Amino acid sequence: MSKSTESKDILKGLQKETLQDLYLKEHPDKRGEKLSKTVMVGKMTKTIEETGIKALFTNVTREHLQQLVEESKTQLKAGETKNSKVVLMSRLSGAIGKGTLEDFLAEHASEDLLHKIAQDLDVDAEDEKKEGLLKDIVEVVHSLALESYFGGFDVDLLQDVADDLKIQTHNSHNKRKLVEAISTRKDIDKAPKAKKQKVDDGGKKKKAIKKGITYEEIFQHYYVTEVRDFCKDNGLKTSGKKAALIRRILAWLDGDDESTKAKPKDASSKKASSSSTKRSSSKKGSDKDEEAEEEEEDDEEEEEEEQTATTTTTTTSDKKDAKKPSSATTTNNTATKKDDTSKKAAQTSSSSSTNASNTTTSTGTSNGSTTTPAPSSTAAAPKAEN
Repeated sequence: MSKSTESKDILKGLQKETLQDLYLKEHPDKRGEKLSKTVMVGKMTKTIEETGIKALFTNVTREHLQQLVEESKTQLKAGETKNSKVVLMSRLSGAIGKGTLEDFLAEHASEDLLHKIAQDLDVDAEDEKKEGLLKDIVEVVHSLALESYFGGFDVDLLQDVADDLKIQTHNSHNKRKLVEAISTRKDIDKAPKAKKQKVDDGGKKKKAIKKGITYEEIFQHYYVTEVRDFCKDNGLKTSGKKAALIRRILAWLDGDDESTKAKPKDASSKKASSSSTKRSSSKKGSDKDEEAEEEEEDDEEEEEEEQTATTTTTTTSDKKDAKKPSSATTTNNTATKKDDTSKKAAQTSSSSSTNASNTTTSTGTSNGSTTTPAPSSTAAAPKAEN
């Protein structure tokens, strides 16, 4: 069976929907047209063969392609040179035409040239004859063709192809494995479940942390919580990560107490702090009530002070008003006293001419009332002066 027939068999084994999806990926302009499965298989088979030829010529050196052009008597166009690998590939592809690569090599390539091509493809065929060489080369080219062709599709479409071909993929999303499985039509091996690796301690118990133990032994056999607990139990500093804790333990085991020991805290301050914390926590609720009561008392005191201030202001105002008539009365009394004094002086100076004296009774003040002098007393003073 030729390799082109194998490619065709792979394509024929696909459902029409899957085949159509592959075909429209290469020919999007055909979307919407009625596609025949036979036509699609024929065109796709030809595409795979062309892909294989291109893969072969890409891997073969320019010197070997030049030798194939000479042996096959492939003509170059005017102006073209054999030094261009692109030109050589194009002319050889055209020479193969509608035929197959296998037939072309069998007819035109010498056994020596086939050995060289096999070496370019990393095919170990030193002792093989032309027929064996040709078979090996065609198989490699066919694998390259299928891998290159199906490698152009996404994983989901490759999964559909594998399902149609009854290939067990175990829901693999590895594109390379899917392409290889389709090309060889072999199932993908089920990946074994990864087992958890157990630490081999040789069946021995943990080595006690004491002088002589190494960093690696502590790090490998003790968790960080265990290392920190050891530091706490021995009065060492417990800050830092596992590596720092281990180094601190090793230093302490070597006799370094100064840099490894935790600083002791003041017991009295600790107790005071503890009791203060307890008191504050136990009286948290009562403090709030006391604060509320104090606020109420402050409000009441402020109200009382405002009322007192208002009363004081009113009393002061009343007193000022009461003092006003008293001030007027005092003024009248002072004027009356001045009149009395002048009258007495006049009476004293005129005592030699007259024995009669008129006594002028002055006013008396009772409950804030004032009495003015009588007119008769005022009239007697001028007579005494005459």
